[in-house]
Amino acid sequence: MKKITALLILLLSCPCIYGQDFIPAEVEISTEKVKLPDGRIMYAHRIEKGQTLFSIAKKYGLKVDDILASNPGLDSENIKTGSIIYIPSSKSGMTSSDNAVMLSEGITAQDSEYNSRFTKGEREAKKTKYKKHRVKWYEDIYSIAKKYDVSVESIVHLNRLSTVEVKKKDILLIPDKNYKIEDTYQIKTDSFIKTEGIGDDTERTEQAGQPSETEKTDEKKARKASKTVFDKNKTYKFSVIMPFNANAGKEFANINFLDFYSGILLAAKDMKESGMKIRLEALDMGDYGNSIESIIESGKIDDSYFIIGPPDRNNLKKLATYCNGKKIAVVSPMDANAAFLAHENPFFVQMVPSNYSINRKIIENFAQAADTCTSHLIIYEKGYDNFPMLAEASEYLTKTGIAFETVQYGILEGREILPEIMSKMKISDSVSFSNKVLIASENQAFVSDAVRNMELAEIEGYDIELFGLAKWKGYENIDLNLYHKLELKLVVPYDIDYGNQRTDRFVKDYRALFNADPTPYSFQGYDIASYMLELLFKYDKDYLEELPYVEKTLLQSNVRFTKCHENCGYVNHAYKEIEYMPDYSVIEKTGDNRQHDSSENHAGNDKTIINPSKSEPGIMAD
Repeated sequence: MKKITALLILLLSCPCIYGQDFIPAEVEISTEKVKLPDGRIMYAHRIEKGQTLFSIAKKYGLKVDDILASNPGLDSENIKTGSIIYIPSSKSGMTSSDNAVMLSEGITAQDSEYNSRFTKGEREAKKTKYKKHRVKWYEDIYSIAKKYDVSVESIVHLNRLSTVEVKKKDILLIPDKNYKIEDTYQIKTDSFIKTEGIGDDTERTEQAGQPSETEKTDEKKARKASKTVFDKNKTYKFSVIMPFNANAGKEFANINFLDFYSGILLAAKDMKESGMKIRLEALDMGDYGNSIESIIESGKIDDSYFIIGPPDRNNLKKLATYCNGKKIAVVSPMDANAAFLAHENPFFVQMVPSNYSINRKIIENFAQAADTCTSHLIIYEKGYDNFPMLAEASEYLTKTGIAFETVQYGILEGREILPEIMSKMKISDSVSFSNKVLIASENQAFVSDAVRNMELAEIEGYDIELFGLAKWKGYENIDLNLYHKLELKLVVPYDIDYGNQRTDRFVKDYRALFNADPTPYSFQGYDIASYMLELLFKYDKDYLEELPYVEKTLLQSNVRFTKCHENCGYVNHAYKEIEYMPDYSVIEKTGDNRQHDSSENHAGNDKTIINPSKSEPGIMAD
């Protein structure tokens, strides 16, 4: 139900990814007025189907309490279609004629900027000729122009704007396609086209007056020291490509991807409130026949600084090949096996740590401190001798000279295999002794059976240190009590600490915006967008070069990027180590063994690596 609610909120509030906007029941200003016995002039408003007191009050420029005060006995929770309510005809400090003009345009008394921009005569001349648009927080003038299929220049001219920047709740008049800009009105179109990059690549090209190469080198050093260099007047565009399938209807829309996009929207909102000017282009692959080629041909991504998505490696490969020539960064948001695309693409950013990287850390932890234990046991399912994790663990332990045992069995042999398992382990009174057991399987049924066998072995007196695979964290049909009893150790790409202050703030903001709880997809969308946007805001077009120097503890994931050679892209090798404790708590460590940061801001704090070349080498084995 919460996911459906989030979907409905998006359908209502995010026209940038939908072909058709949801149109609520329209409220028209009543033409009938009545005079009450006390002399007050009121509108007599007939309630139509779908209208609410909130929508009615908003149209008349009032508060719901104003309507309730004028209609004693009115039940705000149960208004009836067809009933008549009385609406005050003017607010304090306004004449009836002024109020009528503003209300006919859907303008409230609080829209002082609109009032100052137009005289009463101008408002009356315009009120029936043009549409009115109230700017939403995620919109800018470019998305509004695109929505109504008109030029930015015509909106700027008609509204007498001195800048292309608009703010939340601004009221704009929208011209029709035949609107002509008067020659007598001077508007600096050239300047803001060059600044904002309308329709071409001018955003990323160097303008006249840019510093020399020597000056840029000095500037880069200063930027790394202060981390405050950015162009507050520039608008940064990024794109999102996902198979939302939003226009196919609620039953066919991909709710996970919509949740992911919701997180991105909240990140963009936070960055806008921090002073960053953003243009967001959201492209639904369903609108393009699920063809990445069609999206490329549309030209809509050509002026992006970076693109998040699509989610699968096949489409990522096609997009990365195209964007490499355009010098546009492509961020792989979900496919852990897409890291190989970074090998020959310097503009590719693999956000999800590769499976190889995660598995290698699990194996290293399993093999660690061999001198304190006399038993290493790998358990796996019969018929899965080629399972990658099993091969990798066997190879690593053999190369490092660590002796180990293996036990394989089928799921139907679960209760009969316990004696063989215990024969491969030892009982000892030594405090430093333990039997390290790695269950190399992602089959939930087999994992559940093997974990139960480990519990039975502990009951028999065997001290067990259990290691599992990252996917285990998402298993729903396994008794979590056993995880805690056996003190299971995992290495995972994602983990959400709901006791963290930043997490709590994010959840509250997300609920307020979407009336739903965030899912892991929501956290992932927020983490990716906030990290990329913050770097872009700080370092402008050189931001990709800073990726290996800045690691972050985010809400759900961590980032620590490396490059395997000079001309390759960036691969994230950060992870989280978690351990289930007997007191039912879960201990979390960041990938570099530093404790989780509990800073106030959503996105986390920067951590500078002194020499990124000495960190973990790039792994492209996937």
